[in-house]
Amino acid sequence: LEELAGESYEVMFFGFYLIEVVYQKAWAGVLEKGGRDGMYGEFATQWGSEGFGEYVKEVEGVAGRYLEGCGSERQAEFDGWFQKIMKLEVEFWDMAFDSGSG
Repeated sequence: LEELAGESYEVMFFGFYLIEVVYQKAWAGVLEKGGRDGMYGEFATQWGSEGFGEYVKEVEGVAGRYLEGCGSERQAEFDGWFQKIMKLEVEFWDMAFDSGSG
Protein backbone atom coordinates (compact mmCIF):
# COMPACT_ATOMS: atom_id res chain seq x y z
CA LEU A 1 0.00 0.00 0.00
CA GLU A 2 2.85 2.34 0.73
CA GLU A 3 3.99 2.24 -2.90
CA LEU A 4 0.49 3.11 -4.07
CA ALA A 5 0.44 6.30 -1.97
CA GLY A 6 2.13 8.38 -4.65
CA GLU A 7 -0.16 7.16 -7.44
CA SER A 8 -3.37 8.64 -8.79
CA TYR A 9 -6.61 8.03 -6.91
CA GLU A 10 -7.73 5.59 -9.61
CA VAL A 11 -4.59 3.48 -9.31
CA MET A 12 -4.74 3.54 -5.51
CA PHE A 13 -8.38 2.46 -5.58
CA PHE A 14 -7.63 -0.31 -8.07
CA GLY A 15 -4.83 -1.55 -5.80
CA PHE A 16 -7.15 -1.41 -2.80
CA TYR A 17 -9.72 -3.45 -4.71
CA LEU A 18 -7.16 -6.13 -5.62
CA ILE A 19 -6.08 -6.49 -2.01
CA GLU A 20 -9.68 -6.69 -0.77
CA VAL A 21 -10.74 -9.29 -3.34
CA VAL A 22 -7.80 -11.57 -2.57
CA TYR A 23 -8.43 -11.22 1.16
CA GLN A 24 -12.13 -12.06 0.77
CA LYS A 25 -11.50 -15.03 -1.51
CA ALA A 26 -8.78 -16.41 0.76
CA TRP A 27 -11.01 -16.33 3.86
CA ALA A 28 -14.00 -17.63 1.88
CA GLY A 29 -11.76 -20.55 0.90
CA VAL A 30 -11.07 -21.21 4.58
CA LEU A 31 -14.83 -21.27 5.21
CA GLU A 32 -15.40 -23.66 2.33
CA LYS A 33 -12.89 -26.07 3.86
CA GLY A 34 -14.72 -26.06 7.19
CA GLY A 35 -12.61 -23.39 8.87
CA ARG A 36 -15.51 -21.70 10.64
CA ASP A 37 -14.74 -23.59 13.85
CA GLY A 38 -10.96 -23.65 13.57
CA MET A 39 -8.32 -21.44 15.07
CA TYR A 40 -9.08 -18.67 12.55
CA GLY A 41 -12.85 -19.15 12.55
CA GLU A 42 -13.59 -15.62 13.68
CA PHE A 43 -11.54 -14.13 10.83
CA ALA A 44 -12.94 -16.55 8.26
CA THR A 45 -16.49 -15.85 9.33
CA GLN A 46 -15.99 -12.07 9.14
CA TRP A 47 -13.87 -11.70 6.02
CA GLY A 48 -15.09 -14.73 4.09
CA SER A 49 -18.74 -13.89 4.61
CA GLU A 50 -21.27 -13.21 1.89
CA GLY A 51 -21.70 -9.71 3.30
CA PHE A 52 -18.03 -8.88 2.88
CA GLY A 53 -18.19 -10.50 -0.55
CA GLU A 54 -21.01 -8.14 -1.52
CA TYR A 55 -18.97 -5.16 -0.32
CA VAL A 56 -16.03 -6.34 -2.46
CA LYS A 57 -18.38 -6.58 -5.48
CA GLU A 58 -19.36 -2.95 -4.93
CA VAL A 59 -15.70 -1.97 -4.77
CA GLU A 60 -15.14 -3.99 -7.95
CA GLY A 61 -17.82 -1.95 -9.70
CA VAL A 62 -16.03 1.28 -8.90
CA ALA A 63 -12.65 -0.14 -9.90
CA GLY A 64 -14.17 -1.41 -13.14
CA ARG A 65 -15.38 2.07 -14.03
CA TYR A 66 -11.80 3.31 -13.78
CA LEU A 67 -10.72 0.65 -16.26
CA GLU A 68 -13.49 1.30 -18.76
CA GLY A 69 -12.36 3.29 -21.72
CA CYS A 70 -8.86 3.98 -20.49
CA GLY A 71 -6.15 4.11 -23.10
CA SER A 72 -3.53 1.46 -23.67
CA GLU A 73 -0.88 3.34 -21.68
CA ARG A 74 -3.18 3.61 -18.67
CA GLN A 75 -4.22 -0.04 -19.10
CA ALA A 76 -0.56 -1.03 -19.02
CA GLU A 77 -0.18 0.90 -15.75
CA PHE A 78 -3.13 -0.97 -14.21
CA ASP A 79 -1.76 -4.27 -15.54
CA GLY A 80 1.62 -3.55 -13.97
CA TRP A 81 0.02 -2.92 -10.60
CA PHE A 82 -2.10 -6.04 -10.98
CA GLN A 83 1.02 -8.15 -11.54
CA LYS A 84 2.88 -6.55 -8.64
CA ILE A 85 0.03 -6.84 -6.14
CA MET A 86 -0.81 -10.42 -7.10
CA LYS A 87 2.85 -11.41 -6.70
CA LEU A 88 2.92 -9.84 -3.23
CA GLU A 89 -0.38 -11.47 -2.26
CA VAL A 90 0.86 -14.92 -3.30
CA GLU A 91 4.06 -14.38 -1.32
CA PHE A 92 2.07 -13.26 1.71
CA TRP A 93 -0.33 -16.20 1.69
CA ASP A 94 2.48 -18.66 1.02
CA MET A 95 4.32 -17.25 4.03
CA ALA A 96 1.16 -17.40 6.17
CA PHE A 97 0.50 -21.03 5.31
CA ASP A 98 4.16 -22.02 5.70
CA SER A 99 4.46 -20.41 9.11
CA GLY A 100 1.18 -21.95 10.25
CA SER A 101 2.26 -25.48 9.42
CA GLY A 102 5.53 -25.53 11.29
